[in-house]
Amino acid sequence: MNTYDFRFFFDRIDYLRSKGKGFSVFRASAQVMEQFIAKCGDAKITFCSIQLSTTKPLNLNELENADIIIVFQDLPYTKFILGIQDFVDKIIFPLWYKKKTICFFSNIDKTEYSKKHITSNSIHTDYDSVVRFLLCEQMINLLERVNYQFTSPEFLSLSPDKTIFTPIELILKDALEKASLSYESQVKIGRHYMTFL
Repeated sequence: MNTYDFRFFFDRIDYLRSKGKGFSVFRASAQVMEQFIAKCGDAKITFCSIQLSTTKPLNLNELENADIIIVFQDLPYTKFILGIQDFVDKIIFPLWYKKKTICFFSNIDKTEYSKKHITSNSIHTDYDSVVRFLLCEQMINLLERVNYQFTSPEFLSLSPDKTIFTPIELILKDALEKASLSYESQVKIGRHYMTFL
């Protein structure tokens, strides 16, 4: 049994929650999510978990009161896309708007969400398929904007910034996060990267 490292999240939980930032892990099994849930319990973090293959009704109060929302998208793409409107409209969009931290686990590959599963000749005739495709695209784009992205659980032990910081940058980064200030690291300007935060 593999053990997965979520220190990048728990070491910065206060800062990440203040910004509504979470993470997305693709090709994740139930075991990965269960290990994360156990770590949430150890850290005494209130969470609400949603598993898309279950038909358990949503408790909106539970969502409101949770520190983080854990979503396990364990459906094959063909089933997931059929119920995407409710999922995105009732869960993803409202939580994003309220700056809730979403930790999104998907058992399918990230590329599956961006494949064009509709044909060009059906764009003007199959309205429902087009809307579902656009909602899926919006969901993935939104999660990319607010969440650290991991295409496989094996990458969880890597820095989510994919950046190696100098000692002075680490000190500044920690101070910015402690003060809940936003920052961008290693910003690219033209062909060059700024070497500071």
